[in-house]
Amino acid sequence: MSQTWRLRVADRIYGPYSYQELEAFAQEGRFAPNSMVAAPFEQRWRTAGSEPVFRELFARRTPAARRKPSFGRRDAAQAVRADPDTATFLIVFDVISGAAGRIETAIRSLGKAMRVADNVWAVTCANTAPGVRNTLAQHLSEREPVLVVDATRGRSAWLNFCPETDAKLKQLWRTPV
Repeated sequence: MSQTWRLRVADRIYGPYSYQELEAFAQEGRFAPNSMVAAPFEQRWRTAGSEPVFRELFARRTPAARRKPSFGRRDAAQAVRADPDTATFLIVFDVISGAAGRIETAIRSLGKAMRVADNVWAVTCANTAPGVRNTLAQHLSEREPVLVVDATRGRSAWLNFCPETDAKLKQLWRTPV
């Protein structure tokens, strides 16, 4: 598979990446069926899951191949959730005053959602932290930060934080407890 692909996250475009690089990103949880892709020089963006070339890649990602939860017993975590392929996410965002409705609609479209506090939501869906972030990024301006924490798998993703905060978040999430 010699074709390369570009990825769009928020209004930023990354790549081109080879199939092998995207396969590695998928293993890391950074590339999911809802990631927006386009071939080089194409203007039409679509979800990776709609592309035949990626169907086998995403089909191989069985629950056993996904990362184990970083806390609790695996069977207990699966027993609590009706669908072991779902995860519970905590979403924290800061949007321009009065514009929270657009992001809240996007959050509710992900799955079962509940407002925890102003600009803090919990949602359960079959996705990854980067996948949730990428979905929400389409509804944020570049000055509106979002933090997504995968409470089931102990992963996170964020967008639009200043470089200092971004560096601190990276260090925090990579430091073993």
